[in-house]
Amino acid sequence: SRNGDYRWLYARGQLLLDEDGEPSRFIGTSSDITQRRADEESLRQAAVVFDSTLEGVLVTDRELKIVHVNPAFSRITGYSSDEVLGKSPNMFKSGHHDPDFYRSLWHALEQRGSWSGEIWNRRKGGDVFPIWQCIRSIHDENGNLSHYVAVFSDISAIKHSQQELDYLAHHDPLTSLPNRLLFGERIDQALQRARQDGRRGALLLVDLDHFKIVNESLGHNTGDQLLKLIGERLHNALGQGVTLARLGGDEFGLLSGDCAQAEHASLLAQRLLDCLEQPFSIGDETLFVGASIGISLFPDDGDSVEKLLRNADSALFRAKSSGRQTFSFYSQEMTAQARQRIKLEAELRVALEQEQLRVHYQPIHRLDDGAMLGVEALVRWQHPERGLVAPGEFIPVAEDSGLIGAIDAWVVWDPFLAAVQRQSAVRVIADGRGEARVEGRGDGRGQGDIASYQRYYLASTPFAQARPDVLQVLFAELKKAGQWVKQSPQDAAALLAPVWGLDVATVEQANSRRSYDVRAVQPGLLAEQQRIADAFLSEKLLPRRV
Repeated sequence: SRNGDYRWLYARGQLLLDEDGEPSRFIGTSSDITQRRADEESLRQAAVVFDSTLEGVLVTDRELKIVHVNPAFSRITGYSSDEVLGKSPNMFKSGHHDPDFYRSLWHALEQRGSWSGEIWNRRKGGDVFPIWQCIRSIHDENGNLSHYVAVFSDISAIKHSQQELDYLAHHDPLTSLPNRLLFGERIDQALQRARQDGRRGALLLVDLDHFKIVNESLGHNTGDQLLKLIGERLHNALGQGVTLARLGGDEFGLLSGDCAQAEHASLLAQRLLDCLEQPFSIGDETLFVGASIGISLFPDDGDSVEKLLRNADSALFRAKSSGRQTFSFYSQEMTAQARQRIKLEAELRVALEQEQLRVHYQPIHRLDDGAMLGVEALVRWQHPERGLVAPGEFIPVAEDSGLIGAIDAWVVWDPFLAAVQRQSAVRVIADGRGEARVEGRGDGRGQGDIASYQRYYLASTPFAQARPDVLQVLFAELKKAGQWVKQSPQDAAALLAPVWGLDVATVEQANSRRSYDVRAVQPGLLAEQQRIADAFLSEKLLPRRV
């Protein structure tokens, strides 16, 4: 061509001869077939794609008779081309879709010329499988409908993966029971049915008693095996219409949508407790497990998932406080108590910060002659609005919240601070050898708070300079109490050595002794201790910081 492109031509002609039989002219015609050649090449490429694509392709005429299928169609459906040519695609119907589904499909083809979506078909072997299918209508050059082309892919593997992911998202991997997410959905569904049908139900939270002892003593593998056995036993003991879930750790949840009366929930709870009475055997170990159960009833105790779970948890706390291995129902009084407990904990933290605690002293006498041996320090809370708060009210809150360690530390140190401020000192409980000891309610929780208090007071320069002998008594007390000095002997020695005027090695050596005697550090301290203690007791001090 003029622009340098090559063109395909189709030519035909005839050679004309004169009377002598010699060629005289050549006549003929030619036509440009470049576009036809391009179309043929496209058709060849399309044929290769058609035959090699992994997606199934089915072509029908306007009468919905199958006229062509590709190899992938046969691989996916199990039908050969000879078995389907000339037949209707209705032969693949699975029965999963109603007439409305097909009416919507044909309506889309008529209006838009295409449809795509998920559809379930049937293979030659009879099994039903999901496919993602796109159908287009084909028109000729005059705009008349000529064919339909359907391209589809088997999404069975994708569906299976989705089901696995959905199962993992809604079930506990250890016990295969529903997890907290699915349990919440079941509760919401039960609440909706209760509103529609007026039915009543119960939510039970089951917490295994002292389960952490199993993990700590026998290991987490044994603990996991025990949880699986517990889940299986509880599941087998429950009937239809009840959902058992593992909510996390050693806590299970149970939902019953058919508990017309509280007595029914009581029977269900007792059945669970009875179910756990028999021991569990894991290897050579025989394990016994008890449980505490909290119960909330719906719709009386809550009209939402959050309220029901919260109220059942309050009932569970009461069951634990009642001695465990029992069950308790929720009541409005429990909500008020829980709120009061939260408020009390917050106020107790403020009390520690604002130094509202007080120490009262109770003398200790020897029975045979009535001689006073020492005093017992008792903590009290001087609340700015409520007045004196009894320890029976705030000590349990302190133990549960971890504040007991800070309170223990305060009770240990405050008398000595007060004594230093009054130019005296005191031993808490002293025997004839001049050794001191400290006794507290702490159970090991909050030890970080104790350590921080001890570091603060021991590092206090005015305190250390005022009475180094008091620090020596405290060092002995810490040794007896097994607190910071025992936990960090190097830190303690480095801190106390300058206070005593000794080198670190001497203090470390003294600290390493099994029986620590303060007399080995400073001779004559025993007499000084006795004098200070007598003065303290005679003055009946009520120490408080100024």
